[in-house]
Amino acid sequence: MQIRRIGRYQLLEIVGKGGQGTVYRGHDPSTGQIVAVKILAEAHSDGDFLERFQREASILASLEHPHVIKVFDHGEEEGRHYIVTEYVPENLARIIEQGDPLPTRRALTVAAQIASALAVTHENGVTHRDVKPANVLISDSGDVKLTDFGIATADVMNTVSTPDSTVGTPLYMSPEQIQSRDIDGRSDIYSLGCLLYQILTGKPPFQGESAYDIFNAHMNGEYEPLSSVIESCPEELDNLLSKALATSVNDRFQSADELMDAIDEVADQLTDTGDQT
Repeated sequence: MQIRRIGRYQLLEIVGKGGQGTVYRGHDPSTGQIVAVKILAEAHSDGDFLERFQREASILASLEHPHVIKVFDHGEEEGRHYIVTEYVPENLARIIEQGDPLPTRRALTVAAQIASALAVTHENGVTHRDVKPANVLISDSGDVKLTDFGIATADVMNTVSTPDSTVGTPLYMSPEQIQSRDIDGRSDIYSLGCLLYQILTGKPPFQGESAYDIFNAHMNGEYEPLSSVIESCPEELDNLLSKALATSVNDRFQSADELMDAIDEVADQLTDTGDQT
């Protein structure tokens, strides 16, 4: 039976559903706002995952950043744990479903805004863990809003044995995530590198017929260089992707701020050469 209310929030309709939980378009009667309400699946409603979810929700609720989804509230009712955020109906995954690459300048803008969001969350001790197009919301003005911090991690390895395991998170996982090692913000940088490659070329850098094939490609660094895919690709952009997608964390950009600086330098080169792609 569909839930109609949780906490003070009216649940108007389901807008997304998966192993992690269900997302509703909701209404906050106290403010009149339309909000997004995510109710965690029962499988995630206890243990370490729930503890981290609650801690990170509290941190995110204290942040004010134009490219981080605003968290209004989180709580529990009758064993159901939920988080309430601003409602942004569109995401990057739907925009790129046709496989058409974004113009280079727009792709760099999207990547820079995501890196900006990661910089502030990393500074506050939150690693996203699941940077991918579905978690990049696009506002009416075209700005990025990064969402679902840390929520999807618990389901990542379960996807290996599912029939549709070639889509979703494995495409963007860092080598250290695949090996179940401790991760930090540099894992998010790698995932953002995968996303940037995809929106520039129309396809993810690491592909395969199964999750195992994709994981092996990540571990072996097997992808086609950007310069082989994009005609007249600026050398600086090719180098940026190579560094972001380095298998070793020590060979990558060491912070989201460092990545942002590199993106800005590439964008400046486009301006200097009159490249309006």
